[in-house]
Amino acid sequence: AAPLLNSWGPCLLFGRGAPRGRRSAQRPMLFPLSKSFSSTRLFQSGCNEAPLAHRTWDGTTPGASERSMEVHRLLTEKKPFDEHLRMIKQRSEELRKRDVVYSRAHKASIQELQQRLEEESRESRRALREGIRDFNRRIADREADRKERVQGGNSDFKSQKAEMETRVRSMPALCGEPPAREAMRRICARDEGSQVAKNATNQYYQELRAHKEKLAERPKTLSFGKMGRPKDKILEEKKAAGLAGLSQSSRDYSSHLEGLYDKHHKRTRAQRQQHKENFQAHLDHKLASQDESAARREATKKKIQEELAEREERALSRPKGFGGYLPQEKSDKRLMIEAAHSELHDHR
Repeated sequence: AAPLLNSWGPCLLFGRGAPRGRRSAQRPMLFPLSKSFSSTRLFQSGCNEAPLAHRTWDGTTPGASERSMEVHRLLTEKKPFDEHLRMIKQRSEELRKRDVVYSRAHKASIQELQQRLEEESRESRRALREGIRDFNRRIADREADRKERVQGGNSDFKSQKAEMETRVRSMPALCGEPPAREAMRRICARDEGSQVAKNATNQYYQELRAHKEKLAERPKTLSFGKMGRPKDKILEEKKAAGLAGLSQSSRDYSSHLEGLYDKHHKRTRAQRQQHKENFQAHLDHKLASQDESAARREATKKKIQEELAEREERALSRPKGFGGYLPQEKSDKRLMIEAAHSELHDHR
């Protein structure tokens, strides 16, 4: 109950009422979509329907004053906390019922919209199928008309051709009467011409057969065609040639791999040798640097020791000091007094 009171307490005390989303259950919803999209001109003027009614926005909260009075009454009458909880539960139950009614109405509107869209989709699919059938019907009619016109043209041409041949045959010969009869020798030559042509034809076929036998004995090539060697022999030769090619490719690939391996082996050996040389050069440089550093440290140490010995020697040979003052036989004051006494003695 505590979270419920915390969530509805400010609304009840300050008259803010229920959340903004729950006020829409009091009246039918004009636009089930979001406010940002449904308020656009494209959404309101889309399709060819009549324009929608102008909407008015009400910023007040229905029932806020009654809830405020009820809360103040509970506070003034000093009702127990259970009465507050009971009122909150009662208000939340009313809002829940409103939400249920709104959700049902919203679902019904969505189902109605879905049904309308499905009907429109079915109608569009039916129109599309009808259009396709009409298109196919028109294509078939045009094709039948074209075939009928082609057949009619062919029949007309054949009839005209036959009529023309009949008319030509019925007409007299061109260039006058037929020529005179030929001589007997020419007639005999014409009669023997068919026999001569037959003999020549037989000789041609005999020579062709001889050439075919000669060609059959020669080795055939793959470009000879379908009438060449047997297909099995050709397949065997192709198979042998393919196997030989595969063997040669395998040998070439093996030699190529061996060359790659040798090249890689040489490269790795060269890299290892280069790494060894670089590491040895690094070690030599490191040892030389260490020797040079040791020599510098020894020289510095020796120089420090020499300077320390010289400093000790100078300290031992230096005379005893006078507290920072220079040793003098007479002070300035004494010298001034003596000079004054000597001047007085001279005046006397």
